[in-house]
Amino acid sequence: MVGITAFPFSGKTTVVNLLLKRSSGQKLENEGRIPVPDERLETLNKIFEPVKKTPAFITIKELPAFDLRKGIEPKLISEMRNTDVISFVARSFDILSYPYIYPDIDPKRDIKKFLEELIIEDIAIVEKRIKTSIKGLKKNSREEKEIEILKKALPILEEGRLFRDVELSDEEASYLRHYSFLTLKPFLLLLNIGEADLANTNKIEDEFMGFLGNNTKVLAISAKLEEELSALEPEEAKEMLLSFGLKNFGLERFIQACYDLLGYMTFFTVGHDEVKAWQIRKGSSALDAAGKIHSDIARGFIRAEVISYDDFINCGSMNEAKKRGLLRLEGKEYIVKDGDILHVRFNI
Repeated sequence: MVGITAFPFSGKTTVVNLLLKRSSGQKLENEGRIPVPDERLETLNKIFEPVKKTPAFITIKELPAFDLRKGIEPKLISEMRNTDVISFVARSFDILSYPYIYPDIDPKRDIKKFLEELIIEDIAIVEKRIKTSIKGLKKNSREEKEIEILKKALPILEEGRLFRDVELSDEEASYLRHYSFLTLKPFLLLLNIGEADLANTNKIEDEFMGFLGNNTKVLAISAKLEEELSALEPEEAKEMLLSFGLKNFGLERFIQACYDLLGYMTFFTVGHDEVKAWQIRKGSSALDAAGKIHSDIARGFIRAEVISYDDFINCGSMNEAKKRGLLRLEGKEYIVKDGDILHVRFNI
């Protein structure tokens, strides 16, 4: 799940309204599943003309705002700990008639203050854990290794750096997973810019990427413009978007960035009943993919028929793919690749 927070008056609610397709001023739901845009799914849908087309989904949730004037609330901390990705909407537009908590607009200052609060929360947990483990540590135990990692991380956090900046092996990271450290989570910065800055989107994003460090993504969008475009017919909206020198809607890029930070990739199942995109963790096996489709399919797994999306498009049909030897049989240990088209043979 992706949790979205911000300082007040940054445009967070506008972003969530657009993502969840809530009408302005109508805050009925603060959480929902949103489809992941994928041109490959649209192409497969045209080829197979199925009864049903199903995209991959991610879950987003609007979290409470972080108001520095009141201090960060325990509820917000708790909800951020329960997310897989933290997204922060930073205000980078200036409209005199639109209030803000500061007299001036400075997104770098806002991001820094937000991250400082997260670091303080992580330090508190690290210090408490180290303090409570002073006595009775067993040599070479999991707990001893865990404490060693925390002691390595503490001075880095105290320097004002993030847990993501600590060099951790995959094994070391696994020892810390149950803590849900806030600055170890993937982070997506959404810069809410004014229309005048849209032409400099790439430059702005590059500038802030260097400011944030590892396991982060930065997107600059104009939530106000996207709100206006959402009221137009799709073709008209696309033309307007192009007039600003943009090829894709910012919120589509936001969804894809979240998908990447969640560690997902997509495989497809196709047929005349349904063409479906499935999200699965990168590095997953064919058996994992079978289990994603249905537990019975995984239990009775025999083989997976696999072809890459690009190979299939180049062949034009499954029959042609078979003739060319591009539709192959793989066992349960096969590592699924993004864009693979799978048909699992099973017997139960």
